[in-house]
Amino acid sequence: CFERDGRFVITDYIFPSVPYDRIEFFAENGRCRITDFAVYPLIVPETK
Repeated sequence: CFERDGRFVITDYIFPSVPYDRIEFFAENGRCRITDFAVYPLIVPETK
């Protein structure tokens, strides 16, 4: 998450339980506006 033109960054590892096809946003005591959002798949290298 980038805020104020990238001055603040929030990154987190998420290990959800089922279902894996949903995401929720929550703002405590306020509102937020999401103007851009991207999800990148993790690529797990093959082990030998």
